[in-house]
Amino acid sequence: MPHNSTPVTTKGHHDRYRVGIVVVDNDPVPEMEINRLAPPGVSIHVSRFRLPRESGEEFLGEQVAQQPGAHLVAALETLDRIGVDAVGLCFTSSSIFDPETFDKAFIDAALQINGDWNIATAAQAIISDMERKGAHSPYTVVPPWFTTPTIDALMSYLKLYGIVSPGFHQHELGPAWDAYPRQDRFDLGAKWEIQPRQLVDDLRSRNLMGADSILIPGSGFPSLDLLSREPAQPPLPLFSANKSLLNELLRLAH
Repeated sequence: MPHNSTPVTTKGHHDRYRVGIVVVDNDPVPEMEINRLAPPGVSIHVSRFRLPRESGEEFLGEQVAQQPGAHLVAALETLDRIGVDAVGLCFTSSSIFDPETFDKAFIDAALQINGDWNIATAAQAIISDMERKGAHSPYTVVPPWFTTPTIDALMSYLKLYGIVSPGFHQHELGPAWDAYPRQDRFDLGAKWEIQPRQLVDDLRSRNLMGADSILIPGSGFPSLDLLSREPAQPPLPLFSANKSLLNELLRLAH
């Protein structure tokens, strides 16, 4: 029997709103964080895709023309077979390198597979989340694997929506990682080296003057544990790719 795609108030342990997330094949962070954030009655289901990037190569977007590549379409088709109600893409880089085309192409491709889905990309979810909460000047914290072109693309993407960061900080892992190109650090395990306490200390030592919030844009950048700490004094709202994506898919359900 076809599942009911309309979210229903849950009773007992039955999940009635199934959220599918599309994640890079070697990124464990969105699954860990979104599962922890999901409210009762919401289940999280993961479909993975392999990023078209060779070791040492910088990912600079996919230059989508009409629809995303076959790797993303296959991940969407998997979620359709699972029977999810909503789909979110946990990968901001594709959006920021192709702001005119990618987000729309991804959503259109997903709707072709299942016209009943609620759909969002992490990049668009960040924008929506910040706009709803009146944040327009985030202090931005980027992970150690973001390259200069990625940071530039991110800032340009935010500016398209009237969001201007008064400053940014690139979190570093120490001299042992300096020998590795930034674009390879995630694949080499840098995602497991992020220490929330160190990140909080870094932020507290920064000049956040002019910022109305803190933004952590990378889906693979662990940030959930910051929510229970206060990385800024006075405290500032914290937006992250994973938290904002779930917020957006829950909002669309209503």
